[in-house]
Amino acid sequence: MPFSIHSSLQPAHAQAGVFRPIHHEPRYAYPLLIWLAGDTDIRQSLTQIMPLLSVRNYVAIDANLVREKALQKSQRKSHARFHSDSLTVDRCISTAFDQFNLHQDKVFLVGQGSGGEKAIQFAWQQPHRFAGVISIDGGVPRNSTALCSLGINHRELPLLIQHSSKAIHYSHERFCDDMRLCHTAGLPATFRHYRDERDHLSHILADCNRWLMDLVTNNLVQ
Repeated sequence: MPFSIHSSLQPAHAQAGVFRPIHHEPRYAYPLLIWLAGDTDIRQSLTQIMPLLSVRNYVAIDANLVREKALQKSQRKSHARFHSDSLTVDRCISTAFDQFNLHQDKVFLVGQGSGGEKAIQFAWQQPHRFAGVISIDGGVPRNSTALCSLGINHRELPLLIQHSSKAIHYSHERFCDDMRLCHTAGLPATFRHYRDERDHLSHILADCNRWLMDLVTNNLVQ
């Protein structure tokens, strides 16, 4: 079963797919989270995710909504298809930096399901551009493009890979395979498995927040 959660977030803080922190301080350079939801059966929006992750620590933007908005605009003009998911990430970054005071070296990709796998692949394509990546029930991409791009630069990109028993398309066997792959490649990856009472999105996202803030506050982001 996909995660089922209820949000208490006020809509004003997540308009047009962009999340503004509660008690937003314009002079503070916030970290940016780019959220890549998974397939439609497990898709969660920012209004569902941010109350469980943090309503104060980050600016966040929903890549799916940014992509859909760009696609609609493109279709109105020329009926052209949206170029690619990677361009969506570029658009997310430019949109967020246009609206907020953000720290250039604290841009994180966070994805769930297939969105988590895409997040890792995007970051591996440009490892110096992102401060860290989180994949929730998505795992490590195994296509040849992603694996062939691995190099020494990727050893500076922190990864958090989380697996729960509720994962629909990410088995425990593949989770273990991903651990072996990252260990063999010398990647700085943290792996966490959730079950029983810990197997709930609230626990998973609380761990995300702790992992992210450890990078931010301890100046581990280069």
